[in-house]
Amino acid sequence: MTTTVSIAATRAAQTLAKSFQSGRAADLVLPQPPSALELAGLDALMR
Repeated sequence: MTTTVSIAATRAAQTLAKSFQSGRAADLVLPQPPSALELAGLDALMR
């Protein structure tokens, strides 16, 4: 799933707060980097 940087940062901040509150690192959810295929597709958009 593709998401904006703003939404990814918001989700990361929310889950970071949750992990601090719960004391569990497992509650932290970080955005996944794009795959090589997705990155190749972005290159095509820049031309």
